[in-house]
Amino acid sequence: MKILIVNGYGKCIKGFRSQEHYKQIIKEVLTGKKEMIDTELEFFFADRDSIDDFLYEIDSSFVRVECGKMFDSIDLIFFEGDANLRPWSPNAYKFLILLRMCMRSNKILFASSFAMQGLVFLIASNVECVQTYTYFSNSQ
Repeated sequence: MKILIVNGYGKCIKGFRSQEHYKQIIKEVLTGKKEMIDTELEFFFADRDSIDDFLYEIDSSFVRVECGKMFDSIDLIFFEGDANLRPWSPNAYKFLILLRMCMRSNKILFASSFAMQGLVFLIASNVECVQTYTYFSNSQ
């Protein structure tokens, strides 16, 4: 089982400590349930700088097919970040692409703090919805 843990915190001491604690809890819980999991656990870690290896979206600049295959190979994603990071912030751009990919592919995602805010933002802004308008004239 391949597990991706995404660090949405900034590069500060507090963010580093929070993410290390988060990773430790996830590893302890999943390795403690090893008798229920029939395969080896393989953990991947990504942050704002290294997340490019998992991003593939045709409408963006992330169009490397091998990155899409890497994302497809992931079974479970845990995503936590700074709750003060707003989804419309330029710093959240890559994270929103990952969240869109999770929604489109129905990946199992545990989203907390910023990641949950990002999901709500994407759903509220109708990320997949395209509206068309038709104008009918009465003069025929």
